[in-house]
Amino acid sequence: MLDIKIDSLRINMENAAGYEHRIRPIATRAAAILADRLGDYGGAREVDSLQASPVNVNLGTASDEEAARKIADAWLEALALKLK
Repeated sequence: MLDIKIDSLRINMENAAGYEHRIRPIATRAAAILADRLGDYGGAREVDSLQASPVNVNLGTASDEEAARKIADAWLEALALKLK
């Protein structure tokens, strides 16, 4: 089993006016997707910090699930690059 400790998680949103109520559910779902998929990176490893690439999501057309998956994918990509 993989242990993870997240001290700080920061998501920057731009041009999200009118969609503020969706940010928390999207971030919560992205974290759940991340947790579900962390098993793919098994083994005991330590990573001090990650910096994920920016993710562009049009909240006017994307569902919360689509937005969360894009965010989680960016986090997982950053993790994979760090573990190489």
